[in-house]
Amino acid sequence: MSENLDGSKWNIPLLFKCIKYGCEGLAPFDDRVWTDNEGTQLENCLYRVKSQRNDAVHSSYRMGRLLILEEVDKMCQTCIDTLNAAQLRYQEYMTTGQCDQLIQQVLVHVDQIKQRYQSEDVLLPIVKMYPPEPAITASPPTNTPEPAITASPPTNTPGPAITASPPTNTPGPAITASQSIDHQGTPSMTDQPSEYYGLKLIKMHWFVLQPCMYHILCLGTQMKPPDKNFIEYLKDLPQPSTACGLEHSTAGTSQPIYNVQPLTPPNYKPGDQRIFNGQQKKKIRNDLDGKGFDIALLHPCIMLGCVGVAPRDDPVWINEGTELENCLFKIKKERNDVTHETLKLNESQFLEKVVKLREIIHNTLITTQHRFVHLMSLSECNQYKEKVDKDIDNIRDERLGIDELQKHSLPMLMQMFIPDAVDELKEKLKVHNVVTLLDFVKSCDSKEMCLKIQNIFTRIKMVKGKEQTSQTHMDYKKLLTWIQPKAKGCAKNKEEEEEEQQEEEEEDKQHEGNEEEQQEEEEEEQQEEEEEDKQHEGNEEEQQEEEEEDKQEECTPKPQMLILEGPAGMGKTTLTMLMVNEWLDSVRDTMEESVERTIEGLDYYDLVLKINCRDSHLTSFEDLLKHYMNKTFCKYRNLLPCLTKECRLLIIIDGYDERNSKSRELIEDVLLNLKHSNNSTILCTTRPEHLVDFIQIVPSEYEKNVMELTGIPVDLRADFMEKYFQEIKRVMGSKESGQELVDKVEREKHKEHYNVPLNLAILAWLFHFQPAKVTDVSSQTELYYHTHQMLKDKLDDRLVMHNLTKNDDKWEREDKIEEWLLEFYLKTFLTLSDNILYLDKPIINDLRSVCRRLKLPPLEVLGAFLTLKNTS
Repeated sequence: MSENLDGSKWNIPLLFKCIKYGCEGLAPFDDRVWTDNEGTQLENCLYRVKSQRNDAVHSSYRMGRLLILEEVDKMCQTCIDTLNAAQLRYQEYMTTGQCDQLIQQVLVHVDQIKQRYQSEDVLLPIVKMYPPEPAITASPPTNTPEPAITASPPTNTPGPAITASPPTNTPGPAITASQSIDHQGTPSMTDQPSEYYGLKLIKMHWFVLQPCMYHILCLGTQMKPPDKNFIEYLKDLPQPSTACGLEHSTAGTSQPIYNVQPLTPPNYKPGDQRIFNGQQKKKIRNDLDGKGFDIALLHPCIMLGCVGVAPRDDPVWINEGTELENCLFKIKKERNDVTHETLKLNESQFLEKVVKLREIIHNTLITTQHRFVHLMSLSECNQYKEKVDKDIDNIRDERLGIDELQKHSLPMLMQMFIPDAVDELKEKLKVHNVVTLLDFVKSCDSKEMCLKIQNIFTRIKMVKGKEQTSQTHMDYKKLLTWIQPKAKGCAKNKEEEEEEQQEEEEEDKQHEGNEEEQQEEEEEEQQEEEEEDKQHEGNEEEQQEEEEEDKQEECTPKPQMLILEGPAGMGKTTLTMLMVNEWLDSVRDTMEESVERTIEGLDYYDLVLKINCRDSHLTSFEDLLKHYMNKTFCKYRNLLPCLTKECRLLIIIDGYDERNSKSRELIEDVLLNLKHSNNSTILCTTRPEHLVDFIQIVPSEYEKNVMELTGIPVDLRADFMEKYFQEIKRVMGSKESGQELVDKVEREKHKEHYNVPLNLAILAWLFHFQPAKVTDVSSQTELYYHTHQMLKDKLDDRLVMHNLTKNDDKWEREDKIEEWLLEFYLKTFLTLSDNILYLDKPIINDLRSVCRRLKLPPLEVLGAFLTLKNTS
């Protein structure tokens, strides 16, 4: 209280007592109103302030974000009630306007606090209310009188500037980033050892302890020229002295007697250990002012170069005590302990070390002020201590940054992150278990007609390479394993080499009987080869260098880009859906080992994400992650992108040719974000006419591979039709056996349009709804014509049952449908002419307007010919 006469820096318990016993116009101190938590009197409000403060300071508990915001609102309301009660009690001293201004300031501060817990850059929203640390006091050194407050150093020898913020007497809530959050968002209650605490201690050493020691070095080396490094400064100093403290010469001058030593100790002998090692010398030469010296270097610099410290061999440097040398020794020991011990600490160990570190720094500053009393006043020392307290509290309470977490805690984070992400992806991607290739043939309100992909998928022919001379047939089952060795780098190649070597050794053992003959033949061949090698000695070195460069390029892992291109209806989308479905099977807990997978290599990937270019309303890689892993984002926040990049990631981009402006922006951002993620594979499907455009936006860091889908093999077309129609029967309960349809495809399997899976699927649905029409289908044109007629018939059937059109006769309904179709044909033709495969919102709105003009139900009409999807 004597140090703060106006009371502006008193804490809440002291203020409460002063108000209770010293303010006029209040109830007597023994009145029960002071202990009543209810009521609107000023005494009641003050008691609630004190109670909430005690709950916050003396309780040791954790709370989630919602509870934090609730407590903040509660405290805010208490402050407002207290100000209003004070204005009513002291109207002659506080006007209503002044009260409103104070309330407005409270609301501003509360909003800032709320934003701290609501902002997206928060890592883990966990709060720990630390109890107040014990007060730290330090006595002046023994036999040293308490110095009086002196003036600042003279202008010709300025000391380093000291900046300080107002002190904080009441500890605020401390936020830790070590605990995790469960799937319901509640914090973990365990206090397990964590590397986060060790990282915070290291940060305190660099941002609090190191500046303190550098400040001491500056105070003790006022005469050091700014253009000389510390080694040069030491060489120019007078001979060492045993003086302790600032002394004056007999002539009465203020010339200090330096207690410094040359670079090497007296009586230096060759082979003796030098004071500074080579790395420290390099750092000294590169840093003239020493501001970047670490603690290990600052300690010998202070010992050798500062004014008025004890000789290096004095026991005071290694003994317990309250001298400056004792404090510097404790700092060095503390630095060694933190550097060489494990980073893992639990919360109580961390807080104990924080208290100890704070005490060491406070004592060091106090002894520094006593030693350099002419350069550092008592008020400056107190300001510096306040700044130290604030910096320590900030580091203690902060959330660690992404770089620190990635560097020191990545393995632990990945062990938690991958299961969390997979659990959420199971829910978001389960819709890929079924396929509705022909949405337009079902009624608008039907939720059936969903076929299981694994029951209908068949082998698709693939070739790699666009040039006809370099095309190679590819087994679609091994599509991912083909590129995975490249993604894994040299490790996989080395394993393959070892396997090949083992096979060769086994073969050699089988031919041991012919070894002698082989050796003779090999010797003759070797002689011939040696003669040939002599002729080409000049080119050997160049060839070896080229081979080594090629090997290095091959062994350098790159993110993989696999492009599947093929005409519409060739099965690109179905293949990607099969991949997603089988990856979900590979990570599903109930998955049986006996279940066979169609696509090999999916279990290599930790995570799989899919982008549907036609439907996407996302625009960035981060949006994509939040869309699929929203709960995971709430837990890991700004760590989500970097943790995802560390995973073995497969991203499927389906239908690049159907992209809109937003999905194109999304794809470009994904490609940029993953171009240095060597564990990533991107698979993109597109039509041939858009292949060049896509390749142009792929960064050069990707290794590009192009595969062309060429359709269903001739011998599998009837088999595909049988499986597809049997799946329709399972879902729709068709009475037809489907054998007539299968026989038709078997007879006509060499027809070109049966090469396209979509055509076979349309034929199956046409047979299901109108079996008699199938006999008239002999070409692709007839197939699409009869399908279109079927869609019009189904629309007419629905219009008969609709309230808006049930009173129209058949001819009137048909005329309305034809008139609407003319407008529909025109708009779709113009859209396809612009190479766009979807109808945008203005065109859809125009078609709806035509429906309303013709008194047709828009949802029924549009749903009969289009796949309606919500992309908002």
